[in-house]
Amino acid sequence: MDPLVIQTVAATQADRFGSAPSNRKPAGPLLGDGAFTTDGHIWKRSRELLQPVFSRSQVSQLSEWESHLQRFLERIPRDGSTIDIQPLTQGLFLDNSMEFISGKSSGSLSPSEQTAEAKQSLVIGKL
Repeated sequence: MDPLVIQTVAATQADRFGSAPSNRKPAGPLLGDGAFTTDGHIWKRSRELLQPVFSRSQVSQLSEWESHLQRFLERIPRDGSTIDIQPLTQGLFLDNSMEFISGKSSGSLSPSEQTAEAKQSLVIGKL
């Protein structure tokens, strides 16, 4: 796909393109109401919240996602069995977010690597 087309649809003229109805129903339970599943005011607000994540300085740091993404992919069975992917997706974003915020991953996709502080914060967060 042409990178210019992606840039046009995702950034420079995003307001001209809505969320495809075919994306809303299957993605809704996984993603909730947001930039990929809604239109109108909710979509606009979601885009405003996401915009800083895609700044040049942030995109240049995408290599930091690699280790988290590798752990995520390793946890997906290769035998074709059906799994609930939501906990894995939540773990991917939790690990990446914690590393971005604190400089240390929560290790939720690699329980043996969880630090004591990360385990404690996860337990406290569930209370």
